[in-house]
Amino acid sequence: MVITKKKHHSETETHIIRRIIFDIANYAFHNCRDCIPKLENIDLIFATIPGDYEILGIADNSLYKKLSENDRKRYKEQYLIPELIYEAPAGVQADDFLLTFSYTNNDYISSNDQFMDHEWPPRDWIISHRIPFMIIKKQLILRFPNGLTQIQIMEKKRTTLDVLSDIEKSDKNSDWDLY
Repeated sequence: MVITKKKHHSETETHIIRRIIFDIANYAFHNCRDCIPKLENIDLIFATIPGDYEILGIADNSLYKKLSENDRKRYKEQYLIPELIYEAPAGVQADDFLLTFSYTNNDYISSNDQFMDHEWPPRDWIISHRIPFMIIKKQLILRFPNGLTQIQIMEKKRTTLDVLSDIEKSDKNSDWDLY
């Protein structure tokens, strides 16, 4: 998808989006403190986002157990089995997979999590690729970064060399060796 934004009166800047990765637990627990996650919030993603967007959800493994008994079966049949939502392995935060997959594929992430507790990917990449949301009266509202507006589908992938180069730039003092 191409999103354009006016820089100045005559200039435009183009950003390419081919899919949006959704932080499923973040949606399920939206405006919910110590309560049962809401499957209806997840339903809103798939009911609201136009069909020309590729939607992919990543969830913590524990989300399934936190859903109500009635919602578990539908969550599994409607989202997990057809692989619209992928679960992170037990004991591992979905954020790690969400960020790695999104960064590697240069995808946008819809989440209200600012990922401040993550040192990688680079902070400026997260800021430019995070799409926060609100749910108001059962309506999903997304705010694309940097005031981006117009949307069309288009392919763009990051190469392994792009990713390794970015890791090397952002992680000079790391204990990891890159080969």
